[in-house]
Amino acid sequence: MKIQVNLVILSILLLISFSPQMTVVSGVQDHERDFNNNLLESEEFKPDWQKLNVSNSPSARDLTPLVYDSINKKTILFGGFTSSVVYKDTWVFDHETMNWTEMYPTNSPLFSQHGHRMVFDPMTEQIIMHGHDGTWAYSYKNNTWVDLNPVNEPNFSYFEAMVYDNINNVVLMTQGQNIYAYHSINNTWVNKATNNPCYGNGPFYSFDQKYGKFIYYQTQKTCAYDYPSNTWTQLSPSSSPPQVNGYGSSMIYDPILEQSILFGGDLTINYDTTWSFDYNTTSWTQILTDNAPSSRVAVGMTYDSDNEVVILFGGRSGGVAHLGDTWQFTPHEYAGSKIRVNNLPNNYEYNFGSTNNIVFNITTENATTYDIFLNDELINSYNYSDNDTISLDLHDIYSEFSYTNFTTLNNTIFQYSNLTLVFRNAQNDSLTNYINVKVIDNIPQIYHDTFDIDHEVGTSQILNFNVSDDNLDSLKVYQNDEQLYSKELNSSSLNLDLNDFMDGSYNLTQYNFTLSFIDTNANNANQSLLVNLLDTTKPVLSLFTADDYMETETNGLIRFKAIDPTLSNYTLMINNVTLSTGSVSSNELIEISNANYSEGEYNVTLLLLDRADNSLSFTTSFTVDAYVAPTNTTNTTETTETTETSTQTSTEVSTEVSTQTISNTIIPEEPSSDFGSNLLIIIAGIVVGLTGIELFRRQIDKNSK
Repeated sequence: MKIQVNLVILSILLLISFSPQMTVVSGVQDHERDFNNNLLESEEFKPDWQKLNVSNSPSARDLTPLVYDSINKKTILFGGFTSSVVYKDTWVFDHETMNWTEMYPTNSPLFSQHGHRMVFDPMTEQIIMHGHDGTWAYSYKNNTWVDLNPVNEPNFSYFEAMVYDNINNVVLMTQGQNIYAYHSINNTWVNKATNNPCYGNGPFYSFDQKYGKFIYYQTQKTCAYDYPSNTWTQLSPSSSPPQVNGYGSSMIYDPILEQSILFGGDLTINYDTTWSFDYNTTSWTQILTDNAPSSRVAVGMTYDSDNEVVILFGGRSGGVAHLGDTWQFTPHEYAGSKIRVNNLPNNYEYNFGSTNNIVFNITTENATTYDIFLNDELINSYNYSDNDTISLDLHDIYSEFSYTNFTTLNNTIFQYSNLTLVFRNAQNDSLTNYINVKVIDNIPQIYHDTFDIDHEVGTSQILNFNVSDDNLDSLKVYQNDEQLYSKELNSSSLNLDLNDFMDGSYNLTQYNFTLSFIDTNANNANQSLLVNLLDTTKPVLSLFTADDYMETETNGLIRFKAIDPTLSNYTLMINNVTLSTGSVSSNELIEISNANYSEGEYNVTLLLLDRADNSLSFTTSFTVDAYVAPTNTTNTTETTETTETSTQTSTEVSTEVSTQTISNTIIPEEPSSDFGSNLLIIIAGIVVGLTGIELFRRQIDKNSK
């Protein structure tokens, strides 16, 4: 019976492969360093394996992947295999406490899993698993598994390999000769349908974050896949590890070494050797260590980017013995360096545009300088004394940062960036620390009761908005891609008056506008605004007069002015007979002559209409007086006898004649300032003749003085 069980196990192993995974959420750039060209050959380079004294460990098993959640700083394990049990439990390892904890999530995949694939997706901050019952996601924060049920999901295969491409923010998985890409943002798998020249069962693989390559090693063949070009390239290293296949997540990428680390394998010979692959030099190198886990295959491995160590769990030894020990591999320990850094996070989330500072308390020995790099660009260099507190102002460091390969998720855009600190001392020792900074920026989100409104023409209608964004800049209004209006925004002016871009020229119908809220980083949120333009208000009359006059006069006018943004036309009638019709606009002064009517009183009616046929009728009146001819009076009985009395006589005549004549004279509405004097002169000339004119003028001048 035991022989039969062993044969079954061997058969299963021949059909099973397992996947390595990318566990660091951000690529590492090629920063200037004082490292030797090959760290593995450096005398100060002391890589070593160490068995960890852990508590409450998962039971022994193999074919179970490990994934490092760099957001929550935990190593996640799910499922696994022994000759008698296939597991579906979820465990979390905390490097700080050296403790494994079983999580008992509220929901789990339907089937027990072995040979499944897992990676950490920093965009959704979840573990993505592809296994026997589809694609699932595990959230450590919520402690729950969710069936993603994605579009175009591929069937499960024991010979899959899966990594996370942090350069293009996509999950890559091989299945047979094909490669699939999973986009967590739209929850879709895409078959890239390309041939892998290194394809085989149970490969070793990882994702090279520096060069953006999916590294695939099987049966001493090494290939690299490039996602943007969708091409595989078979590489030609001078030598290769003896391992044929790993049947587990037995290779990871170390961003500090900038190399992939392989341990254990294969199915027939359980090696205990450690190798590294350098894509830059296309070379494999065996890493010699003083200590190592026992020979095994189908192990789980991941890279703890916060503690900069490889975590290994379980595996199978001798084809039958299942292992449950936990190890760590420190691939880049420097014996000669005394520099130590405390309280330096490996991951940080920075809200772009904020003024937040992060402060790192640095404890050092003999350290003299440190350099700050952002995405391979030197930001600044500093000198400092031992045990100084170093304050990094992210607002200053990221002042010139711009989004180039961002992702949109949950109303934010974000992009991972590499913030690198290189510490040096007087002995030219150096210590490099990487901070994976997730740069986020809120996309404006608009909150308003309705965006389908009625608007009365000519009224002031203010729309107030609640927009969730910490650096709003402007609001623009478009219609059919044409910008109609723009205004600057701040926290106290999130409003819009419809009259700012709509006037009386608009037809009375429904209009569709686009409101675009834009922040200082050019992120924008667009909102459709439907406006049903109404006109229920009647015109308002602001002026309506009709001049009275005497027959034969021709300067009488009817004047009117009305206010209505859609004012259309008017009709003017006198005694119910139409005098004039025409078009009229809001606040336009209309003047129409009412002259040439005979004596009598006349009623004037004004009818106003707007484009919505709202009407308004007003009445007034004017009077036409009968014509009265001027009366000329000549006094011939009084003569001037002496020069001494001439002035007095002229005055008396002037007064008498002036009163009589004015009473029969029509005075214009707006006489000129010298009208009275001129009239008196004319009357006096008629009465006293040419001789008396001079005396009359003297009297007028005297009176005026």
